[in-house]
Amino acid sequence: MKLLLKLNIKKLSKVKGIAFRDEDKVRMNGFRPLIKDLDSIPFPARHLVPFKSYELSGQSGGMITSRGCVFGCNYCSSSLIMGKKFRTRSPENVVDEVEELVFKYGLEDIAFLDDIFMLDKRRAIKICDEIKERGIDLKFVASSRVDTVNKSLLESLTNSGMKTLYYGVESGSQRVLDLMGKNITLNQTEKAFKIAKDVGVDVIGSFILGYPGETVEEMNDTIDFSIKLDPDYAQYSILTPFPGTPIYSQLKKK
Repeated sequence: MKLLLKLNIKKLSKVKGIAFRDEDKVRMNGFRPLIKDLDSIPFPARHLVPFKSYELSGQSGGMITSRGCVFGCNYCSSSLIMGKKFRTRSPENVVDEVEELVFKYGLEDIAFLDDIFMLDKRRAIKICDEIKERGIDLKFVASSRVDTVNKSLLESLTNSGMKTLYYGVESGSQRVLDLMGKNITLNQTEKAFKIAKDVGVDVIGSFILGYPGETVEEMNDTIDFSIKLDPDYAQYSILTPFPGTPIYSQLKKK
């Protein structure tokens, strides 16, 4: 038994990206290299998912078209999970999966779950063009920072099926946004909401309350700002210091 355990530990020690227990110690093998060619990854095994069991109003599903986030918000764990290097799937590969979801599985709504779907605007527009060229009729949701959108981009997205846009607003206080390392302004947020409303897309605004150093007055500023923006849906979250994030390290020191 001990020999078998030692053999398994020897095998485990060669696998990058994992941690395992070796008697009374926890060993970490270092980071696994990032996958460069995302088109080489097979589509998820959706034939194993009982979609009917999750049906709400029409069938829906999600997919990821890119990995990595180049921004450094102090509270966010996204770049810890997928890395800071932005890597993308080709527009053709993305729409191949869209076709599978629509025609094979009969899904009516798709959520693009990328952290920064619109960072590469040209690629986002190419995905839209590919959807239209293939005659795919669908509705989809996408998310964005408020500083990575413009009117022509949102028009292309809505013309190919985008019905809902998710914005990470986070705060109605510029001081708190600066504490967060968000690197956006309140003015950029207002402009982004106006553009979305002008092109006729539903908008979800996401807000964080309770950031370390934030005052009650600033939390009220956030609520007032969310009312001023008039999103179709507002999401309020309590700040959670996830391990590995800058804010976690700051709080742990204190």
